[in-house]
Amino acid sequence: MGSFIRYILGGLVGIWLLLVILAPITEFGKILMFKMVSKAELNRVIEYVYFLISFLVPWWIVVTNCCVCFAQKGILTPKELIRKLIFMVIVWIAISVFYTYFTKNDIGDVPSNCPPDYPYSEPKLRLACIMRTANYVIMWTYTSLLIIFLISVLSGVLPQEEDMKKKGKDFNIKTVVEGV
Repeated sequence: MGSFIRYILGGLVGIWLLLVILAPITEFGKILMFKMVSKAELNRVIEYVYFLISFLVPWWIVVTNCCVCFAQKGILTPKELIRKLIFMVIVWIAISVFYTYFTKNDIGDVPSNCPPDYPYSEPKLRLACIMRTANYVIMWTYTSLLIIFLISVLSGVLPQEEDMKKKGKDFNIKTVVEGV
């Protein structure tokens, strides 16, 4: 059963890695689309800061952790993973809340579900609305997956460091899936 849960968690990690790629792409698309729509108000500082954070921070985390996780002699311990996840969860919740708060009215009173029968002032406004909604969905899914990862690590889904040391194993992808 534990191995099955770890495989599910691995699938969620795959989705999270996909979101690492999609987050800056949708943000960049939103910035471009909002520049073409006269009614959309682009909060440049918030949008550009979010774009940079959504691009740089996840790639830094992926590169530093994947290089360690796939190594035969890993230096990423479960305690180190927990510390990084707690940091990431706090940071991404803060980013998501601030970003949502400061951009919630960027296209006026257009509903966030972007209905096709809404009287848009210009045709591109609906596409801008769809980009905004996609951006929110990706951002909040990304944040939710980080919370799920943290909860699963804290609940002991991954092998414990002490068990791995007793069996002479390193903390890497292969030993996590096998369950030591």
